[in-house]
Amino acid sequence: MSVVFTTLAATFMMQLGFFLWKLSAEGQPKIGGAPALEVARALATDWKWMSGFLATSLGWVLFIQATSLGDISLVQPLMSAGDLMLILMAVVFLKERLVRIEWV
Repeated sequence: MSVVFTTLAATFMMQLGFFLWKLSAEGQPKIGGAPALEVARALATDWKWMSGFLATSLGWVLFIQATSLGDISLVQPLMSAGDLMLILMAVVFLKERLVRIEWV
């Protein structure tokens, strides 16, 4: 049972990290359009981006732990639950809208 909880925690942390990166993207200089040092400085000083990096990194650590606790045939399908978590966060917090076919 711990493999299930560890996997769900891993996917939640990864998706939370992706969500935070999405939140921080609007205020960031464009990669390829701004000097690399400016982009690196902007990312390193943005608390949302750094929090997203930490959350995603923790998610990967938990994923590795989950694969050591159970079979990848169990872990990988559970990781797919993260996609639903990310969609729900985008709809609830960012007020994004999906058309019917996207929900399907």
